[in-house]
Amino acid sequence: METKAERGKDDIHVIVFPFPIEGHINPMLQFSRQLVSRGLRVTLVTTSPFATKFTPLDSNSITIETISDGTTEVASAKSTDAYITRFNEVAPHSLTQLTEKKLQVKDHVKCLIYDSTIPWGLDVARKFGMYGVPFFTHSCLVSLVFHQVYHGVLSTPIEEETNMCVGGMPLIEARDVPSLVRKVGVFPVLEKLVLDQFSNCGDADWVCVSPLPPWISSTLMISTIHNKNIIVIAFF
Repeated sequence: METKAERGKDDIHVIVFPFPIEGHINPMLQFSRQLVSRGLRVTLVTTSPFATKFTPLDSNSITIETISDGTTEVASAKSTDAYITRFNEVAPHSLTQLTEKKLQVKDHVKCLIYDSTIPWGLDVARKFGMYGVPFFTHSCLVSLVFHQVYHGVLSTPIEEETNMCVGGMPLIEARDVPSLVRKVGVFPVLEKLVLDQFSNCGDADWVCVSPLPPWISSTLMISTIHNKNIIVIAFF
């Protein structure tokens, strides 16, 4: 299998795989356009049921590919929890098949940029010797809160009248943090989804995050979102 070091620098092609929901697809689509403006080719991957919601793109350098998520246009999951569970069972195999197909036709994809809520995306990237890059669609502050909860720095549930300081940021109130960490156990599958973002991001090649407010130093985010030498990319 061809390794990253053996590949040439020309014809840079990346796969971008957002979680199939508008709030995750839109920012990753905008990021894909930024990549195209810098000369890269992009394959934006979505699930079969969601593909019908796409309008024609204004760029020939972005190709839309569909994979199976275990549902169909007429038979969607009965609940969010059921859908996420089914998605994580079926989508890894579907994404692997798509990547294999591209490699078989000598379409050398060099990087997989995957939604941070899909940590198994890194496993797919590593299987084919590609760079793996999680993309955090949440705001920087929200990601930082989830990160500290995941690592036990911030205890949950958070009482209503609690004030806290998260990662050296100004004091915030309980109402300012995501509802999933204020009341735990209400949506367990969603809670696992947002916390598992940090299960392996320390092994990724880069981490894409939303812009940092001017009063937060980039060093803070780099030092708190991982414990390995990863470049954190701010965009938009």
